[in-house]
Amino acid sequence: MAGAEGNGSWQQPSTPKVDLGASGSKSRILKDAGAEKILEVFTLFLQQQQLIERREMLATKVLHVVVEKLDQFDGRDIFKYLRTYKKEMELNRVPKREMIQTFKLAVVRD
Repeated sequence: MAGAEGNGSWQQPSTPKVDLGASGSKSRILKDAGAEKILEVFTLFLQQQQLIERREMLATKVLHVVVEKLDQFDGRDIFKYLRTYKKEMELNRVPKREMIQTFKLAVVRD
């Protein structure tokens, strides 16, 4: 700084030059691999979400078929209703989890 003060003008200090060389390309490769992994995980997540949505739509569709056949469950003849419900769900290969979750939609609310 003594030299800069001596002539009265200020000069921006020079920035050191960094040679990226091999380490820079390794860094880019690692960044690319990281981005690729993130993209891969995100794609898997989207596929799982689509599968869940398809299962839910199928269960809802089957539920509509049961309700069309028997109407909403009103508390009478539960065995007939459950047999029909189970049969339709199995015919359409709806997983038990969705079968159980959608059943509450078929019940008449008081």
